[in-house]
Amino acid sequence: MYGVVFQFLQEFVINNQDEQTWSTLLEKSGIGHKVYFSMVEYPDDEAIKLILTAADMLNLPPITLLEAFGEDIGPKLLSNYHFYIEKGWRTVEILKYIQNNIHQMLVNGNNRRKPPTIHLYDVPDQPDTYELVYQSHRRLCPVVKGIITGLCNHFDDQFDVKEHQCMHQGHLDCRFYLTQQGSNRVHVA
Repeated sequence: MYGVVFQFLQEFVINNQDEQTWSTLLEKSGIGHKVYFSMVEYPDDEAIKLILTAADMLNLPPITLLEAFGEDIGPKLLSNYHFYIEKGWRTVEILKYIQNNIHQMLVNGNNRRKPPTIHLYDVPDQPDTYELVYQSHRRLCPVVKGIITGLCNHFDDQFDVKEHQCMHQGHLDCRFYLTQQGSNRVHVA
């Protein structure tokens, strides 16, 4: 996993707690003092250690923490990858073109990079409903749910988001329905 994710996690912890909590998290997870560089690849299990330790320290279920982290980084990803996003795009367009516009560019010239596969499809006979299909060896579907929420909140898009299939239940991918709603914030179920 690339250091940018660890940097986002560090910001998330510091913004929601403080610098000392981040230092304590590094120590309690067994990692020790470390500086993460955005374009350096770090072991996935290091991120998992940090998340599980943070969840334990905050007395939160890991899924809750992962979703909150995803919600926090959704808008930050827009900033980091703005040059791949066309002016006027909102949540649906970003999710629809993320695979070809962002993930494909990330692997160009470096096939060691393993971003998730994300596709957004129209659902036939269900106007204003989309199906997002997510697949990754990391199986971080709670982060994906959070990112969708963060994007919707950022753009003030109004979608009901429901996961109806999950890799953690033995499936090959996770699938979410996004249905346009009339409320101000996205509802994640």
